[in-house]
Amino acid sequence: MRQYLHRPILASFTMASVKPFQKRVVVSNFIFRLLGEKEHATAQVALFRRSDAVRTYPGYYAPISGSTDRSQDPSPLHTALRELREETSLSESSLTLFRCGREFSFSDEVVGREWTIYPFAFLLKSQGAEESIRLDWEHTTWKWFDVADILNRAPDGIGDEPFVPRLAESLRRVYPEGDYATFGTCAPKLSRALWQLREDHKSGARELASIALKLFRDLLSDSLPAPEGDARRDWWDRVKMMAWHIWRNGRESMGASILSALLPVLAQLETLVLTPPSTTPIGSDEILATVDSAMEERASITRRVCDALASFVEKDILPHRLDSRKPLRILTLSSSSTIRESILHLLTTLSPGDVAAIDLRILESRPLFEGVSLSATLSRAFSEPKNRSKIRLNITIYSDASAALAAQGIDMILIGADRIASDGAVSNKVGSLPAVLSAKHITPQCRTVVVSELGKIAEPGESLGVEESTPLEVSNTWRADAVSGVDQLEPILMRQNTSDEYVSVNVRNIYFEWVPAGLIDVYICEQGINTVDDIRRRSDWVATQIDRVFH
Repeated sequence: MRQYLHRPILASFTMASVKPFQKRVVVSNFIFRLLGEKEHATAQVALFRRSDAVRTYPGYYAPISGSTDRSQDPSPLHTALRELREETSLSESSLTLFRCGREFSFSDEVVGREWTIYPFAFLLKSQGAEESIRLDWEHTTWKWFDVADILNRAPDGIGDEPFVPRLAESLRRVYPEGDYATFGTCAPKLSRALWQLREDHKSGARELASIALKLFRDLLSDSLPAPEGDARRDWWDRVKMMAWHIWRNGRESMGASILSALLPVLAQLETLVLTPPSTTPIGSDEILATVDSAMEERASITRRVCDALASFVEKDILPHRLDSRKPLRILTLSSSSTIRESILHLLTTLSPGDVAAIDLRILESRPLFEGVSLSATLSRAFSEPKNRSKIRLNITIYSDASAALAAQGIDMILIGADRIASDGAVSNKVGSLPAVLSAKHITPQCRTVVVSELGKIAEPGESLGVEESTPLEVSNTWRADAVSGVDQLEPILMRQNTSDEYVSVNVRNIYFEWVPAGLIDVYICEQGINTVDDIRRRSDWVATQIDRVFH
């Protein structure tokens, strides 16, 4: 790292030597550990003492920082990971992305720079990862500090251990609990909300967005009543930042859907809160009613998506089948509330004259077996009198490895979406890509159909990374099934694969993967059929709204 964030200590440095301002984008990486139970834990952060070989602040404690390099880094997160590898030897196998902080900018007249800082927080996956830290020439040692001490007592340093300037400001942006300590009871509730969203691996994107909206309402309620006078603008800015953290630091892989639920609420609240004179009181009930109305409106979106899919099947699938007497054959996977409701809607909308039965093939979706859960939910729902129809539903559950067999003779493969990128690529449950590839190869005439609401379309530049969860979800199923060799394998896994081992075994538990737009035939949302151009326009609109609301 040769670019630096802070003012150099140079006795001979004069203002006459300052060059015109240069803009630099840098990352500030905090490594966290949590002592205790999640939201109730004591948060500690690793800070690194800068060596005498660096040009700025030798002997000061700092996070791992560095400038972005456009030739190497497509995003600030890539910069963060690269700097961590170079300066600590830690990689994604040892670290989990914990929080993203909202970027901020400031100018340093002494060095003639305008800095834009992207703060990140990472969690060490294990004690073994901590022991594998290897420092490069820029740092001499490192130690743990209590986050609360830095934010509340000693933002500039503790004893004879000075901190680099702006450290507390960067840290507060990835640890908002410290920033909201005096904002009603929002600090502990915000922490619980972020953990709830982060660890919810059962709800689909749409369901999780509704949960996020309810959590935001709860936090908003705790911050009321809205103050009058000059304090109102500051109150509103802090409310917006609570929403920002729910979007960015709840469940990142489902952030597009969460953002879509929050944006219209924030737009309406902004008008309600800021349009009247600041001396005019605003009723708390009126503010909360705005959120309640948005939650009711979300219920109608699924109905419109279901209608759009039924129309597509009637017009584009059924008339083109080679044998109209055979069942409508659909392949899907995982557990999506939108797909569940869409299939139930098909059963009650199509007539026996259109199709006698639906042959639904569902991949089991390891390791949490969401496909099995979907099968159970559909079976139970279709047994209810209100959902019964003259069309028969035949469900067959396949193992994930049987995707090619399940794809034989299907009319369409139906997948949901947790995110849709601006280029039309779709992030969905891992297993989606091999299922689509199998279907395209085995049954070329089948259609690949994405069923999603528009709210899952992300802004341009959204990371195409993957979400990874604990390997225990995978290995625990081996133990439950008494898989041969698990007893011999577990001790190797428990050693965390340190560099001293001759044999290493890793277990990857990736939750989502991307299906390229070139493999998708149709995008169906509440407005009907969409094209990639439609998605791109929507993505640009989302970016405009983000910039308007949060900047």
